[in-house]
Amino acid sequence: MVDISKEPDFVNEKGAKWWFDSSLTDYARKKNLRNYRVWYVKDQDGGESFVVVIQKKDKAEPVYYNSGIEFICSYIDFVSLVAERKREEFNKKNPYRKKSISGANRAFRGG
Repeated sequence: MVDISKEPDFVNEKGAKWWFDSSLTDYARKKNLRNYRVWYVKDQDGGESFVVVIQKKDKAEPVYYNSGIEFICSYIDFVSLVAERKREEFNKKNPYRKKSISGANRAFRGG
């Protein structure tokens, strides 16, 4: 969990304080969402929420936010499930992509 008694990792131009949440980010990584990061954000008005961010090279794109941890975990689970289904569909359309060279040679020889 996030320790907000420490200095924030980032303060944006609007004065919102951002703390990196390593436990939720690790949860996303375990679900094969390696470029997802989760931040705990506290704005100047006192609003608090978790923000899911996709890290792309030099920039980060916020894609979901909510104040409840259970909703953040549900979002991560949903995105992971969709990504897994897309990988399965891709592998069905491209059956030889994952086979080794020796497996491809056996298939070519009819064995």
